[in-house]
Amino acid sequence: MDELGRFLCNLVTVVPEGIVCFFSSFEYERKVYEAWRASGILEKICKRKKIFREPKSNTDIEDVLKEYKETILKCENASRDDPGPHGALFLAVVGVKVSEGINFSDGMGRCIVMVGLPYPSSSDVELMERIKYIDKIDEPPSHSFAKPLSNTVYENNSTKSGFDVLRSCKHQGKEYYENLCMKAVNQSIGRAIRHKNDYAAILLVDSRYLSDSSKIISSHPTDKLPVWIKDRLIFADKNYGQVHRLLHQFFKANKQRECS
Repeated sequence: MDELGRFLCNLVTVVPEGIVCFFSSFEYERKVYEAWRASGILEKICKRKKIFREPKSNTDIEDVLKEYKETILKCENASRDDPGPHGALFLAVVGVKVSEGINFSDGMGRCIVMVGLPYPSSSDVELMERIKYIDKIDEPPSHSFAKPLSNTVYENNSTKSGFDVLRSCKHQGKEYYENLCMKAVNQSIGRAIRHKNDYAAILLVDSRYLSDSSKIISSHPTDKLPVWIKDRLIFADKNYGQVHRLLHQFFKANKQRECS
């Protein structure tokens, strides 16, 4: 969490206008936010970008987005020498309102940060039963009168039982599970670049995009990214300095194109 916070601290110094950062759940977003507040990272970020958080209630989202947009519009008309934050950072959650239907075109989303791989919960009994059905796990012989699978596999609806199912999968179940994750990723990163003259940087922050080290997925995560993104991927695995330099060049080039 501290490493992610330091990454954002550096990121807000180079990305203009708005940044949208996606987390896998409200609970994880809350833990990260509290950790940043305790360590002082939050205060450092706030010096460069005003922070907004996605509310759990859909009735509050419109007000939050309105204020976020107003903050972006103010920074577009302000000088870089003006005191205070320049732009905003929106902390959002995958699979909720912002990730599935909000348009972050132009300055609203100059950078999308996807934190981790948002795999569905392995404690979801219905999902695990669906995966077992797809992968034909533990199917009783046609002549037997075995108990239903949901009674034989799960103990206290535990996460461990879900992991056991995923480990038992051969191909189709794993493929389905990974597809759910990457569909959520693609929906989230698709919030930016909404027209032909738009531009944004998309940062996939997870080592598994570099090396497929997980035992419960069937292919590399990047295989399921849209072709137009996959063809432009840059694997910046050395250090943050490499990322910072590339982002600086990217935004400088696009700013010059806008002005020409």
